[in-house]
This record gives sequence, C-alpha cells and structure tokens, in this order.
Amino acid sequence: MNSIRFPIASVIILASLFLVGCGALPLRVKPPVAQQDADSVRFWQGIKNWQGVPYRHGGSSNSGTDCSGFAMRFYENLYGIQLPRTTAEQIKTGIPISEKSLKPGDLIFFRFRNNTGHVGIYLGNGRFTHASPKKKGITISSLDNPYWKSRYRAARRILEKPPKKRLQLFSTINLSDQNRY
Repeated sequence: MNSIRFPIASVIILASLFLVGCGALPLRVKPPVAQQDADSVRFWQGIKNWQGVPYRHGGSSNSGTDCSGFAMRFYENLYGIQLPRTTAEQIKTGIPISEKSLKPGDLIFFRFRNNTGHVGIYLGNGRFTHASPKKKGITISSLDNPYWKSRYRAARRILEKPPKKRLQLFSTINLSDQNRY
C-alpha cells in the first residue's frame, strides 16, 4: 500500500513543480500594430475617412470642404485641436519646421501670388493630402511634383507626438500621386 502511495505522491509533486515552473515564465507576446500605437491608427483612419470628400469653397465639413476647412476640421475632430479657419492664420499655429524635418500630421503651406493660399497635411514619403479644387475634393499629391515643389512655402508641427508612418492596417490608402495639381 505504501509503495503505491509513493509513486502517486511523486507524480503529484512533480506535476505541481512542472506547472508552477511553467506558470512563472514570463509570457512575451508582441501586441498587434493597432494596439501598439492607437494615435497612429486614429490618424490614418481619419485620413482614410476624408478621402474623396468633394471640394467646396468656404466649406469645412465632410459634405464639402476647402483646404483650410479640411485642416481645421481634421484636427478638431481627431484631436480636439482648434485651428484658425484660414491658411493665413493657420501658418502662424504650431511649431515651424524645415521641409527635411516633415513628419506625418504636419501642416504644409503653399504660396500663390505671394500669399499663403493652400494648406495640406503631410503623410510621409513626400506625399500630402489636401482639398484640391482641380480634382474637386480631398486627394493625395506629391511634394516632388514640380507644381507643388515650386509653390512650397513652410511647414508647421501641430501634434506633439506625430503619428508613425502609414500602418499596415491602412495599406489600402493609396499614397501614389493621384493628381497633377
């Protein structure tokens, strides 16, 4: 009888040690991209939601907007940041940065007839999104395009912590140059 108890007791003790030993090991699981950076997810979802909204001079809603209305509503809706309504006032907001220091979320400004007349939101890889009257809505363009390159004026950082470059989750956002202007 004692000989049967001993092996059963040994099995129970060994099993307990094994389970406790395994339970004490730290579990290292890398969270999915969406959990790693909620701000980046919010930024890219916001960009995606505005794509295709029609151009409307003086507008600032998803039923129609101009460039400064788009920038104003984008930051207000996503971050609660109140930007002025016009590009002339928006260019005075935030921290001035060089073109080489651009990060996703930065505002970029362009001049027309010696005035700041256009604003867009930088996306990374030389691309930006803006309200284009020529393409009649929110679209994506390239800073390398000679039209935009010759009109570039300045950039301002609005977000304290800019979002990461496009997340794999939002790879459906086409960052190719969608229009000439």
